[in-house]
Amino acid sequence: EEKQYASELFKDKKASYASSVPQPFKGQYLDNQKKTKYQKLINGMEGKLLMMDTVMKINRTDGKNSPRILLLTNSSVALADAKSPQVKTTIKVNEIKGISMSGSRDGLFVLHLAENSHVGAK
Repeated sequence: EEKQYASELFKDKKASYASSVPQPFKGQYLDNQKKTKYQKLINGMEGKLLMMDTVMKINRTDGKNSPRILLLTNSSVALADAKSPQVKTTIKVNEIKGISMSGSRDGLFVLHLAENSHVGAK
């Protein structure tokens, strides 16, 4: 069902789509050792965990990147420090206005937040 939906969304629209077809959806792409390391983090998340993987966060101010663990639940998206199981940023799903994905094979995506979102506010 999920694979069919993804096909409808990305076929002929994303350069890396064809190479991703044989890859099964499994939600958690971290190996068992890393999943154990982040178990406390997972247990602290609100909602059902749908997906967890390592990503690179690009800082808006200087363009530098840093490794993060991306956790997606049915109610929020969280970025945690990859070295220690500490949440750095949590975004409620209702604060996400849109998602842009790169048409290249770079895996880049951007979350667009609602104007009234306080994520990242100092």
